[in-house]
Amino acid sequence: GLVGWSLTLCVGTYGLFAPRILGYAQPQLSVTYSVGAAVTVLTQVTFPRIVTRLGEHVAASLGLGVLALGLSGFSLVVSTPAH
Repeated sequence: GLVGWSLTLCVGTYGLFAPRILGYAQPQLSVTYSVGAAVTVLTQVTFPRIVTRLGEHVAASLGLGVLALGLSGFSLVVSTPAH
């Protein structure tokens, strides 16, 4: 549905503009996509265990806290990562 198309559009747009805006070559794009895929698989494996062990409400609260922490960390980034 909508999430699938949104993800496809985001990945496609990143692949088109990252080389020009961030100066990435094919190896850097491949590493970025590979890490994203690994994180997705890791999340699908560990997330059900976390929810079972902690409960839905605690898992959701922890998820929101980690999300807020990650988004707040963007303000600390002052340059593009060196791959």
